[in-house]
Amino acid sequence: MRTNTVTENDTSDRETPASGAPTTRNTVAPGLSSPVRFTERDDIRGLRGKLRWTGDLDEMRRDR
Repeated sequence: MRTNTVTENDTSDRETPASGAPTTRNTVAPGLSSPVRFTERDDIRGLRGKLRWTGDLDEMRRDR
């Protein structure tokens, strides 16, 4: 989806080089996806103690 965002010129002039991103779009995109990642992380945390894991941790470590 294409959208336009209005920002202060001096902000984008400073943020893009500081982020190391090649474009302003690449600077802004991670900030827009952060709330989604946080929500998904909270959903996963809600499963704590509800899932059962079976396996041999010592064996998994030997496979390295």
